[in-house]
Amino acid sequence: MTIPAAWSCGAVWSDLDADGDLDLVTNNLEDPAFVYQNASAGKDDARYLQIAFKGPKENPLGVGASAAIYYGDGEKQYAENFPSRGIFSSVEHLIHFGLGKNKQIDRLVVRWPDGKTQEWNQVATDQRLIVQYKDAGGKVASIAPTKVATPRFKESTIPGYAHLENEFNDFEAYPLIPWTQSDQSPMMAVGDVNRDGLDDFFIGNAFDQAPALMIQQPSGGFKSANPAFWEQEKIYEDHGAAFFDVDGDGDLDLYVISGGWEANPQISKLAWENRLYINTDGKGTFMRPQGVIPELPSVAQRVAPYDYDGDGDLDLFVGGRLTPANWPLTPSSVILRNDKDHFTDVTSTVGPDFARCGMVTDLQWANLDTDADLELVVVGEWMPVTLFKMKDGKLSNVSSGKIPQIETVSGIDCQSPIWTEDGDLDIVTGNLGLNTRLTASSDAPLRCFAADFDKNNTLDPIMAYYEEGKLYPLVQKEVLHKHMPVLKKRLLYARDYAVATIDKVWPQADLDASVNLYIHTLATCWWENQSGKFVQRSLPIQAQVAPVQGIVTADLNGGRLYGHPPAGNRYGMEGNQPLQCLKRHLSGRRR
Repeated sequence: MTIPAAWSCGAVWSDLDADGDLDLVTNNLEDPAFVYQNASAGKDDARYLQIAFKGPKENPLGVGASAAIYYGDGEKQYAENFPSRGIFSSVEHLIHFGLGKNKQIDRLVVRWPDGKTQEWNQVATDQRLIVQYKDAGGKVASIAPTKVATPRFKESTIPGYAHLENEFNDFEAYPLIPWTQSDQSPMMAVGDVNRDGLDDFFIGNAFDQAPALMIQQPSGGFKSANPAFWEQEKIYEDHGAAFFDVDGDGDLDLYVISGGWEANPQISKLAWENRLYINTDGKGTFMRPQGVIPELPSVAQRVAPYDYDGDGDLDLFVGGRLTPANWPLTPSSVILRNDKDHFTDVTSTVGPDFARCGMVTDLQWANLDTDADLELVVVGEWMPVTLFKMKDGKLSNVSSGKIPQIETVSGIDCQSPIWTEDGDLDIVTGNLGLNTRLTASSDAPLRCFAADFDKNNTLDPIMAYYEEGKLYPLVQKEVLHKHMPVLKKRLLYARDYAVATIDKVWPQADLDASVNLYIHTLATCWWENQSGKFVQRSLPIQAQVAPVQGIVTADLNGGRLYGHPPAGNRYGMEGNQPLQCLKRHLSGRRR
């Protein structure tokens, strides 16, 4: 079936032709409504039972009534007659059960809103059954099935810690960005800091909020360690963190990346100062020596410790995330060599390929091929999944021929957990997902042009998308004009901007000379390792409904089946500002 292009604002289902399957109607802006006929009727595996209601005069259509059916080998279904959908849409006033190949159900129970019930046994399928309120009797509180599956996990809060994001309107400061960049925290690091055999964790926070070191108790709970010490660190916004043994004394020290691109430029050097905390007693008591970490050129987000020079101590690979006030220009990533009492920036000599690899959102070391040396997997915004390897004392990009150079976008964050099932390591990458207005493909990539187009000493990132082979600006007219007032006279009317391709917004020669970025996929993927070469595979649609900001690879059922539960959502998208205001209102916070 070919679905014509339209701007649909609502949809309802109804059995329009009374053949036992549900048809679909969508309304469309400035277009006739679409009617889609369901072709399932009459098929042996598409049997159904419909329940229509004839209620009392106060509620003739039985709104609020419910029905439960029982059939087969313990199968059951439950539904309620609430026809309203969305703001203005209403489905047909009936309950519809799809029953596959079942020709009969064992039991049907109907409950009216006042609690009166009716019951039938051995009911044939493929019919619409009209039930009447006048035949009901007795009263029950509910007929909903009460037995639910035992959850694998339960929610638990951590006493002594709460993440509170500081207020900052990214879109007011930088109108052309498509998603917020100021809310990258909190992130965690896990390790046994007191050597009692139990995992503890450090969790960061936003500006003006203290991070926390949580020590696991034998009972399974967690207790905040030395909160007064961490309170004095709230002047930072914490991004990535890692536990590792810096000084070779056998306990875990802590490296924390300072982020927050909204920091006041007057204090930016202090706000973006990465920190090293030394475990002074092997029991989780930390102190922070000064002058150990050199000043870094960009706001970073992730760090991966690795002894690249084989001298027995761990060095640091820090992925640059943002160039403040200059999204989406590529920031600097750095390699910090561990020189016992301080770290030295050796990027220019050890990792020139790594220095400008992209807007890094995650990086991990793993052995992806047949030799003994590890590879560094790097992912991020507007960049392909990239592989690095130490060769002849330098960290070199070895992606060519190993992994397809398909540019991805996390939307905001992107992770690359590594997992194993067939004896080698594959890669899993989070992404924006397929449930937004943005689209991207190899033939029609999402694009961004970045330059100071209007010569006012401010970077102008203009995103664009393809539609029917033509490239259009993504940003709304009033937003573009707010940032670039010179365009007000060039595209005066909305009707002109509505059909203007990107070369009508700005001359093609200037666009060609700007920073050109591409995104070819928005899907969360896994990359199958085939003898050191990787093949892209999309994860199921359930993993594409929201931006994926984290993935855990774990044995979830005590067997050989490994799961990859993704985590993530995103409120800070362009166009979601009313939702952000509502979220602040509901939490009791004000702008």
